Amino acid sequence: MSERREEETHAAAESSADAVPRGQWWASYWPTSDSNEPPAQRRRLEEAPARPQWTLESMVEDILMEGNFAFNLTLNDFLRGKFSGRGIVESNEGVLMEEFAADPMRFIHDAELLGTIKASEPYNWVRRVMERKKNNERIIMRDVADLHRKGVLTLKQWGELGAEGMDGTERTRKLDKALHDLRLRTILLQTPTPEGLYESVYNATWSHVVEASDGEWMGMVVKEGKPPFSWKYKEAGGVLENYNEKDQFHPPRPRLMILTSDRGWPYSWRMMEAINNCYITSEVERVWRIVQGDLNGAFVTDDINLIDVRLRLLLGTPGIGKSMNAGSYLLHQLLHYDDKKLQVVVYCFGGELAYVFDKTKKTVAECFGEDNIITVVNELPRRCMNGYVIYDVDETGHGPSDDLPPSTSWGMIVLSCPHENQFEAWRRVMRPRLIIMNCPDESDVKAMCAWETRDRPAQEQADYWKVVEKRIYCVGPILLCVLTEAEYVERFNSTEDAVNSMTSSDVEHCSIMGTGKLWHGESVSHQLIRLVRIKGDIGCEEFLNAPVCEKLWHQAFEKLSTIMEEEELLLLAWRLMDSPLSGALEKCTAPVFILSTFVDAIQYKLEELQPPAWRPRRPCALRVWPSDHPKKSVLLPPLEYKLRKVDVEHGVLYVPAVKSFPLMDAFFFLKSSQKTMVGLQVATSKRRHITTSTVRQFNAYMAEYFNVEDTFALDFLWEIIYVQRAGSVPTPTWQRCGIVQQLNGGQGKAEEKIAAFWNRNVHQYQLEI
Repeated sequence: MSERREEETHAAAESSADAVPRGQWWASYWPTSDSNEPPAQRRRLEEAPARPQWTLESMVEDILMEGNFAFNLTLNDFLRGKFSGRGIVESNEGVLMEEFAADPMRFIHDAELLGTIKASEPYNWVRRVMERKKNNERIIMRDVADLHRKGVLTLKQWGELGAEGMDGTERTRKLDKALHDLRLRTILLQTPTPEGLYESVYNATWSHVVEASDGEWMGMVVKEGKPPFSWKYKEAGGVLENYNEKDQFHPPRPRLMILTSDRGWPYSWRMMEAINNCYITSEVERVWRIVQGDLNGAFVTDDINLIDVRLRLLLGTPGIGKSMNAGSYLLHQLLHYDDKKLQVVVYCFGGELAYVFDKTKKTVAECFGEDNIITVVNELPRRCMNGYVIYDVDETGHGPSDDLPPSTSWGMIVLSCPHENQFEAWRRVMRPRLIIMNCPDESDVKAMCAWETRDRPAQEQADYWKVVEKRIYCVGPILLCVLTEAEYVERFNSTEDAVNSMTSSDVEHCSIMGTGKLWHGESVSHQLIRLVRIKGDIGCEEFLNAPVCEKLWHQAFEKLSTIMEEEELLLLAWRLMDSPLSGALEKCTAPVFILSTFVDAIQYKLEELQPPAWRPRRPCALRVWPSDHPKKSVLLPPLEYKLRKVDVEHGVLYVPAVKSFPLMDAFFFLKSSQKTMVGLQVATSKRRHITTSTVRQFNAYMAEYFNVEDTFALDFLWEIIYVQRAGSVPTPTWQRCGIVQQLNGGQGKAEEKIAAFWNRNVHQYQLEI
């Protein structure tokens, strides 16, 4: 071992003694409270001086010397403490023990007393301490001289020296720590945040909207304060599932909670927009309940691979409120979480901006740049602060660093859309658990409209909801787009362009519908897709890529039929129908009847249900004339959105987008020797008892959409095809049409005529696929 290393090792062994502030080491030699020594003769022990705050221009010598044991005991203090004041001379009052040790005879002339002092253990202990101090100074000055030879005089020059310094030595670590502390202090002071931001988030005020049949605004009632009850969830294998709201609540049911911050939220600070309201739906609340369960250890399992569930990846359709609503609500709840368990919350926007919420000081610090953010966050665990990171992947797709979270005791959630490149690198290393956030449903958006128009006249409220409802029909339940006119217009134009400009290169992006695949690359066709949560393996939740709305799915299918192989398009539709969400996506399969491949495959599978005994069987028209199947489809919008009536065309599949459209989910007319209308029923919800009133409603809708009389359809032969999945409960028998009784108890000639038509002209078929 070199002489230098031996000296450093010896010095380090005594570092604990050297690090004791002046006066504390002497406490054992100081007179006790029982001493008769006059208080005036006692010297108050100095407290350790405040640690200096270095700058880039601070000298490396000063930094290295800082903290070296300053031995400032005077000779007279030593004599008072150990020798009862013997040998004290007034002229020696300011003489330090260091000076005395260098020339004892100069200050004490009594040879006997001097011999006693020099032979005493306290004096020899003092001499050893002073020798160690000199040894430390000698090592430090050797380091300083070495640094000077390398051109390093200041802390700034040390930072520029880099790896050429004295790596691994105690002095190197001291300079590095000074540089780190300076950098950290500079980062936190770089952009001071205005006062009151922390309080505005922490003290955000509550409001809520309940859903009631007698509500003052289309079934919605706005109230102040936090609701007395909230949504309930059931835990199944580490996954929270929503209870059926109708089962857990009687009206009025909670529909929406609102947190209002007078200074906005981190998302609005970043966007520099005045967004004060955070909307909390049952989906947003569910995200918090999962995070809360992680913090409380509620979801620990026996599987060693599933023990650490503090890391989460939240995926959802772009624009549904993951950042503004879920992120803001998580922040608010984490700030209110037990301060003993959680002292800090870091909210990151990509790698370039972060807000550090210090719960102990009730402050917010703003950090810029990924390196600076990592520096600050990594420092927090070193200060014994436990925390949580909310990482919101920004629009540039900058995913989280592997350095986050900074400690295994920290929790973290990443908020992202399903673009794989935005989080996959972090995901592979950290293995977070998925949370899938569904789009808000129509009632959620309606409650938001009720809140936003709470101070307006009733007619304005109703008009606003009609506008938003139409936007949902056109672009889907994307909050970012449907609540703002400018955003909606941009989204509408973008989705129309996305459909019209589709090419074969977009087929790959669209073909993920019906699967749980992540999104790859950038494609405007992703605006046609939404994520829907489905049950996965025990302890996991998964998602399905589904059409964002019926209108865009219909347009996309029509376009894809011109650029995609029919077999591939058919497979895409089948995946949707065969998915766990088949009930919600049943109508997505109706357009497949425009595909020749499909019609050819099913024409011999159409089984006629037994008609009334007196009527002969009749093969389905698609079996007799398969080439006459519809070649294109037209979506019939809700009546309030239609522009004008149109003429009936043969060979066109008409798909009503009206939820209450009776009897059929789609229909088309065949140009054959006998006028025939073929109706498709793919939604099982329509398979209920049929009455003459149902037929009359169907005829009324036909007269609203087409240039025909309300008895037009009665001039045709009807064929109704019941489409169902293989393995599902089949339609057992031919469906009869019941006659609606009149108020006076009679049947009426109109009802009798419709019933007779049904028995004579309606043929029914079953198709299992």
